[in-house]
Amino acid sequence: MTKDEFYTLTEDFKREHTELEYMKNRLELLKSKRGIKASVQSEVKGNGTGSMENATVDIVDLEEKIKVIKEKHDKKEQVLYQIFNKVKDPTLKYLLIYRYIDCMDWEDVASNINYSFKYTAYRLKADAINEVLKNN
Repeated sequence: MTKDEFYTLTEDFKREHTELEYMKNRLELLKSKRGIKASVQSEVKGNGTGSMENATVDIVDLEEKIKVIKEKHDKKEQVLYQIFNKVKDPTLKYLLIYRYIDCMDWEDVASNINYSFKYTAYRLKADAINEVLKNN
């Protein structure tokens, strides 16, 4: 594995992670709006079920998109775990997992592995990536 391949894989994973979070939040928003509309419509007893039907279709479409992206994302996560598990040093391995699978920022990674931000984000990161490139 080259450095470019590593960064492409991890950037794609993070992009999918962010997209999934957005879509899940959007889904919850649509579901809560649908619940509000349903209670209002039952009280008003008016016509206007069209917007309810549209909301239901939007929810079903979004759930399907989430499912497809989640399947791809889970496969990439397994690949990343396989790559990172080859790293012998537990500090470096967990640095990689926290940063590239859990999508933590460098401050949180540093805190979790008990090193300073600068040492983690520069020195340990370089060591961890070199281990990945050496082992794959």
